[in-house]
Amino acid sequence: MIVRSKQLVLLVGSNPLPNLVAASLLSQPDGCIHVVHTIETLPFAKNLEKLLLNKLESRHEQFGFLCLNSPTNQFIIHQVISSYFVNNMPLPIETVGLNYTSGMKSMAVHVYEFIKDWCREKQSTFSFSYLDPQTNVLKFTKGNEKRLTNEECRLSLVELLALHGRRVFEEETSAAFPSFRNNLANIAANPSCSSVRRELTKKFIKPILRHNA
Repeated sequence: MIVRSKQLVLLVGSNPLPNLVAASLLSQPDGCIHVVHTIETLPFAKNLEKLLLNKLESRHEQFGFLCLNSPTNQFIIHQVISSYFVNNMPLPIETVGLNYTSGMKSMAVHVYEFIKDWCREKQSTFSFSYLDPQTNVLKFTKGNEKRLTNEECRLSLVELLALHGRRVFEEETSAAFPSFRNNLANIAANPSCSSVRRELTKKFIKPILRHNA
């Protein structure tokens, strides 16, 4: 069973794809999404917001951005989040969710510590979740989990590139990933061919992810 939160906190790293899935499935339609990022990952956080504004038909007011200049310092992280919550979390709050799939491990630990204690103090329901990329399962508090369907994870190539700040140019295809355009043409012509898919993943998707790691 998926638990949707009125206030959803996302940790953004260099691959915002899990954040897009989490936001689509875990945020209430009229809820707020609070994006925790570093200076380095701010561009990915902004890309995520742009895409969610279209996919979820959200408003800019439903997004908040929280920058952690010291993503490994527990004291500073707790201090920054506390100040942010005072100004952006109007009480009472029914549900607060945290998806910690992305971001640094130290960020995940310290943000989780703070929100769990904060929710206990404010008597708000706290739900934390993690998207396991190996099993395609969204795992929740107390062992609950949900296996995701292809429909729930549907994403176009244009949207995937947009998350990483890239575009496909309709009139200048040779300028956008010139070494991959033949592979894209092959997979379009042979969508069921596994060898073509493997070649596309090897030469196209993996380089994008490595570049943004």
